[in-house]
Amino acid sequence: MYIIAFGFEPLNLTLGAILYMSCSVVIYALMPGLNGVLAIGVPIYTVLLTTMAWRAISRVQLFGELWTWTKLCSCIGSICFVISDTLLGFHYFHSPLPYSQVSIMLTYYAAQLGIALSAVDSKPSSNNNRVPASKD
Repeated sequence: MYIIAFGFEPLNLTLGAILYMSCSVVIYALMPGLNGVLAIGVPIYTVLLTTMAWRAISRVQLFGELWTWTKLCSCIGSICFVISDTLLGFHYFHSPLPYSQVSIMLTYYAAQLGIALSAVDSKPSSNNNRVPASKD
Protein backbone atom coordinates (compact mmCIF):
# COMPACT_ATOMS: atom_id res chain seq x y z
CA MET A 1 0.00 0.00 0.00
CA TYR A 2 2.86 2.41 0.72
CA ILE A 3 4.27 1.82 -2.78
CA ILE A 4 0.94 2.78 -4.32
CA ALA A 5 0.54 5.76 -1.98
CA PHE A 6 3.97 7.16 -2.87
CA GLY A 7 3.39 6.73 -6.61
CA PHE A 8 5.85 6.42 -9.47
CA GLU A 9 6.49 10.07 -10.32
CA PRO A 10 9.29 11.08 -10.54
CA LEU A 11 10.84 7.75 -11.50
CA ASN A 12 14.55 8.31 -10.61
CA LEU A 13 15.98 5.10 -12.09
CA THR A 14 19.50 5.79 -10.80
CA LEU A 15 18.28 5.80 -7.21
CA GLY A 16 16.29 2.63 -7.87
CA ALA A 17 19.37 0.85 -9.26
CA ILE A 18 21.46 1.84 -6.23
CA LEU A 19 18.77 0.70 -3.78
CA TYR A 20 18.19 -2.62 -5.56
CA MET A 21 21.94 -3.34 -5.60
CA SER A 22 22.01 -2.71 -1.85
CA CYS A 23 18.95 -4.92 -1.50
CA SER A 24 20.69 -7.77 -3.31
CA VAL A 25 23.68 -7.50 -0.95
CA VAL A 26 21.35 -7.77 2.07
CA ILE A 27 19.51 -10.75 0.57
CA TYR A 28 22.85 -12.44 -0.23
CA ALA A 29 24.02 -11.95 3.36
CA LEU A 30 20.77 -13.27 4.86
CA MET A 31 20.19 -16.29 2.58
CA PRO A 32 22.43 -18.75 4.48
CA GLY A 33 20.29 -18.20 7.61
CA LEU A 34 16.98 -18.75 5.81
CA ASN A 35 15.22 -22.03 5.16
CA GLY A 36 11.79 -23.21 4.14
CA VAL A 37 9.23 -20.54 3.39
CA LEU A 38 11.58 -17.84 4.75
CA ALA A 39 14.00 -18.50 1.88
CA ILE A 40 11.22 -17.32 -0.44
CA GLY A 41 9.38 -14.80 1.73
CA VAL A 42 12.31 -12.76 3.05
CA PRO A 43 13.74 -11.93 -0.41
CA ILE A 44 10.28 -11.01 -1.71
CA TYR A 45 9.61 -8.81 1.33
CA THR A 46 13.06 -7.21 0.98
CA VAL A 47 12.38 -6.29 -2.65
CA LEU A 48 8.97 -4.84 -1.71
CA LEU A 49 10.51 -2.85 1.15
CA THR A 50 13.21 -1.55 -1.18
CA THR A 51 10.57 -0.55 -3.73
CA MET A 52 8.68 1.35 -1.02
CA ALA A 53 11.84 3.20 0.01
CA TRP A 54 12.73 3.95 -3.63
CA ARG A 55 9.31 5.47 -4.25
CA ALA A 56 9.36 7.53 -1.03
CA ILE A 57 12.90 8.82 -1.49
CA SER A 58 12.27 9.65 -5.15
CA ARG A 59 9.52 12.08 -4.13
CA VAL A 60 12.06 14.42 -2.55
CA GLN A 61 13.74 16.46 -5.27
CA LEU A 62 16.34 18.97 -4.28
CA PHE A 63 16.16 20.75 -7.63
CA GLY A 64 13.18 21.60 -9.77
CA GLU A 65 9.83 21.20 -8.01
CA LEU A 66 10.01 22.27 -4.40
CA TRP A 67 9.66 19.44 -1.95
CA THR A 68 7.20 19.57 0.90
CA TRP A 69 7.67 18.50 4.49
CA THR A 70 5.18 15.65 3.90
CA LYS A 71 7.43 14.26 1.16
CA LEU A 72 10.43 14.65 3.44
CA CYS A 73 8.57 12.79 6.21
CA SER A 74 7.81 9.88 3.89
CA CYS A 75 11.46 9.82 2.80
CA ILE A 76 12.83 9.77 6.34
CA GLY A 77 10.14 7.33 7.45
CA SER A 78 10.92 4.90 4.66
CA ILE A 79 14.65 5.04 5.40
CA CYS A 80 13.95 4.32 9.08
CA PHE A 81 11.67 1.44 8.03
CA VAL A 82 14.44 -0.08 5.91
CA ILE A 83 16.94 0.31 8.75
CA SER A 84 14.52 -1.27 11.24
CA ASP A 85 13.75 -4.29 9.10
CA THR A 86 17.39 -4.72 8.05
CA LEU A 87 18.42 -4.77 11.71
CA LEU A 88 15.62 -7.24 12.41
CA GLY A 89 16.71 -9.50 9.56
CA PHE A 90 20.36 -9.50 10.56
CA HIS A 91 19.47 -10.07 14.22
CA TYR A 92 17.31 -13.14 13.54
CA PHE A 93 18.84 -14.62 10.40
CA HIS A 94 22.53 -13.69 10.56
CA SER A 95 23.91 -13.00 14.03
CA PRO A 96 22.38 -11.44 17.17
CA LEU A 97 22.89 -7.68 17.48
CA PRO A 98 23.54 -5.93 20.78
CA TYR A 99 20.65 -3.72 21.95
CA SER A 100 18.58 -5.12 19.11
CA GLN A 101 15.17 -4.54 20.69
CA VAL A 102 15.84 -0.87 21.37
CA SER A 103 17.43 -0.13 17.98
CA ILE A 104 14.81 -2.07 16.01
CA MET A 105 11.81 -0.59 17.80
CA LEU A 106 13.21 2.95 17.87
CA THR A 107 13.75 2.97 14.11
CA TYR A 108 10.40 1.21 13.53
CA TYR A 109 8.40 3.77 15.51
CA ALA A 110 10.31 6.62 13.85
CA ALA A 111 9.42 5.05 10.50
CA GLN A 112 5.74 4.80 11.29
CA LEU A 113 5.69 8.37 12.60
CA GLY A 114 7.37 9.68 9.46
CA ILE A 115 5.08 7.77 7.13
CA ALA A 116 1.98 8.79 9.12
CA LEU A 117 3.04 12.45 9.04
CA SER A 118 3.47 12.20 5.28
CA ALA A 119 -0.28 11.73 4.98
CA VAL A 120 -1.03 15.00 6.79
CA ASP A 121 -2.07 17.79 4.45
CA SER A 122 0.53 20.54 4.53
CA LYS A 123 -1.84 23.21 3.21
CA PRO A 124 -3.93 25.28 5.64
CA SER A 125 -7.55 24.28 5.57
CA SER A 126 -10.24 26.77 4.67
CA ASN A 127 -12.74 27.24 7.47
CA ASN A 128 -14.66 30.04 5.73
CA ASN A 129 -17.60 27.80 4.88
CA ARG A 130 -18.25 26.54 8.40
CA VAL A 131 -21.68 26.97 9.87
CA PRO A 132 -21.44 28.69 13.26
CA ALA A 133 -22.67 26.67 16.22
CA SER A 134 -25.99 27.78 17.68
CA LYS A 135 -26.00 29.45 21.07
CA ASP A 136 -29.07 27.58 22.36
